[in-house]
Amino acid sequence: MDSSVNPQPTDAHIRISHDFHRNLIRRKFTQRQRVIIDFILTLSWGCGKPSAIIPMLKHFELCGIRKGHIRKELTALVEANVLLWDESLNIFQINKHYDKWKVEHVDKFEPSNMNNLIALNLENKTQNLLKKVTEKGTELPKEEPKKVTKKVTWLLKRELSSYRKGNSSVTKKVTLTREYPCYIKRFQLSKTIIKAIIKKRTTTTTTTQPKSKHDYSYGNVWRAYQQNFVVGGKVTQFDVDEFSILFDDYGGDWLLQAMREAYRQGPDKRNMAYVHGVLKGYKERGGPDIQTEKKGTENARAPDQKTKQQQRSSRAAELRRLAEGGTT
Repeated sequence: MDSSVNPQPTDAHIRISHDFHRNLIRRKFTQRQRVIIDFILTLSWGCGKPSAIIPMLKHFELCGIRKGHIRKELTALVEANVLLWDESLNIFQINKHYDKWKVEHVDKFEPSNMNNLIALNLENKTQNLLKKVTEKGTELPKEEPKKVTKKVTWLLKRELSSYRKGNSSVTKKVTLTREYPCYIKRFQLSKTIIKAIIKKRTTTTTTTQPKSKHDYSYGNVWRAYQQNFVVGGKVTQFDVDEFSILFDDYGGDWLLQAMREAYRQGPDKRNMAYVHGVLKGYKERGGPDIQTEKKGTENARAPDQKTKQQQRSSRAAELRRLAEGGTT
């Protein structure tokens, strides 16, 4: 990430009220809990949403939380009324009502001293330490204006005149774009040509993709699993994690076909362990539709790493749509 971005509100930023941020400062959060709160705020308020979708708990490793501490810290934040967590969809939301947080305050935090510091910084002008100051410390170094020699100006005029007379070697199909100094007013383009160039560059073409006959998205395959494999309608976190791993490794097409094959074998085989075994057989044979060919066939393969990343992105979008629509 580029460290030269502007952290002030001119760029994309998280809008947090002063009272909320002061309560984050004055509470005795552990370092892991504060990192988790900032991570969820980035994915929720930072994206203009009240909550964040984090499909797998291992994604919290992106902010430095180890796998063995993630569930423990999330549970502690939920019990302290700081975090709201829908475990079935892995949706997280920070409770903005900080007066209901069950977290102790910092002992030496005094609101009067904090207000005095805020007033001090509001009333006084501060320096930008990133800008270089000259030896006198009063003026910034000025850049000398660039001068164009007579030879350069003569060459520019020669190119323009030859292009207008039709002596250029560029074909009619190619659009030639030249940039000239602003002080050569004699060769400025008209407003009509400028508008035409802007319209041509900003116009985008869209192509319609043919719709697939089958829907192998994460949401559709997950609904099929809930309707045919879940006993009593209860889904645990282990079911969500195991289903997500199989979806990432083998793809929605293979997973749905393996689930159908397990369903046809009877109630005893309707579990993820049997489905996993069927998927391994698909991978060894080279695909679900290949029965007698050798293992080394190239007709069908398990999804590669790039396909897995695309599937995770589409799955996250599907989970977001399901969360906004209120369906499971």
